[in-house]
Amino acid sequence: MEPQPYIRLSALNDMIHDTIRARFEGQRFWVLADVTNHSYKSDKKIHYFELVEKAQNGNAITAKIMGKSWGTGAIRIEEFEKHTGQAFTNNLHVLVQVSVDYHPVYGLSVSVLDIDSNFMLGILETAAKCHPGASGQGK
Repeated sequence: MEPQPYIRLSALNDMIHDTIRARFEGQRFWVLADVTNHSYKSDKKIHYFELVEKAQNGNAITAKIMGKSWGTGAIRIEEFEKHTGQAFTNNLHVLVQVSVDYHPVYGLSVSVLDIDSNFMLGILETAAKCHPGASGQGK
């Protein structure tokens, strides 16, 4: 029996990286999603989390991707927290600007570059009108 043709995993990952870079390099997308599995490394000022989309008629997850934010993105999150009074944490429904990344070891993810404070303020205002005296979401 002849040996099967193969490629190294690193070669496959390099092809995936090249394909994703060719398709998404330099592009930014505003994405509506929920934050889950959030952690913050304060010594490095890096946020790690997942962005998920849930079905409109329940809590079933219909899409999920790993996310991270550092540098300018982390500064934008800090500004968001100050402006809205809302911590960037789990179960938060957000409108974020992202770029798509692929790393041969860490896989596919998005980098959060910006976050829309006005979107959150709208959610908080609507919640306050519907539930007077209730605290903000995600707290």
